[in-house]
Amino acid sequence: MLSVKGKYLTFLYLKFGYKSFYFKYLHMPLLTPKRIYGNFVFMLPTITIFGKLFFSYQLAIVIGSIISLALMLYLKPRDFILSRLSLLGLGVVLFIAGFAGGRALFLLLHLGRHFTFSDIISFNGGYAYFGTLAFHIITLFTFCAITRKSFLKLMDYVIPFMLLAQAFVRIGCFMAGCCYGKPCNPPFGFVFKTHGNLLRYPTQLYECIILLTIFFIGRIIYEKNKDTPGKILFLSLFLYGVGRFFNEFLRVDSATVFMQITVAQITSLSLAIASTIGMIFVLNTKKKI
Repeated sequence: MLSVKGKYLTFLYLKFGYKSFYFKYLHMPLLTPKRIYGNFVFMLPTITIFGKLFFSYQLAIVIGSIISLALMLYLKPRDFILSRLSLLGLGVVLFIAGFAGGRALFLLLHLGRHFTFSDIISFNGGYAYFGTLAFHIITLFTFCAITRKSFLKLMDYVIPFMLLAQAFVRIGCFMAGCCYGKPCNPPFGFVFKTHGNLLRYPTQLYECIILLTIFFIGRIIYEKNKDTPGKILFLSLFLYGVGRFFNEFLRVDSATVFMQITVAQITSLSLAIASTIGMIFVLNTKKKI
């Protein structure tokens, strides 16, 4: 006899597994038939689109970057400090800077490994998001210093779209089977085939939800009240730091420092504290004005 969950998964597979566009043209094996009477089995490191092979993680980075940039250009207010053309150029620069920062921090966290030069510059390698975020902020600060634009006003507008792009990246992590969680009990887990047959927390999806929530909060605040430059920036970074800190408790592949505390948790906590200080500063500055 099939369990209720087994019957439900079988129904999903039979109804959508071979009829939808995604299964027919993209060859996306979301549910593996031989294990369908049990747990969610998911790993999709590559996608074949019309005969061409793509890595799902890298594809998620590109798609997320394009969608985020397109929305950033489309939603730009008329009185914004930059033109759409300037935003487009800045978006391209941020993509390059994010790649460099993410790779740099990843390599720094894995100094014990041997990397060739081709490994270092490869688009197929690993990334660490805090490196991407740091390089994004440094790039935008440098841009504002050169062009004499308001850094806080620019960041208030850009930061939600930066986090939206990262939400797509976490979907790519989920598809590739990296950044996975600790073993768990049904019905919360997924089986990532390269890491055994254990159910694991989908920490990639948890972070994706966190990032999407921050994106919508940031956009709502920006549309209703953008009179305090820096408020959206520091609120977004604070929420991400707190969300990432707690999500790390469920992850199993992060580098630990002491007592199971990870490097990412220390960075997240530092980010939350720094954002709190920044928020207090901008609010006090507004009161004095």
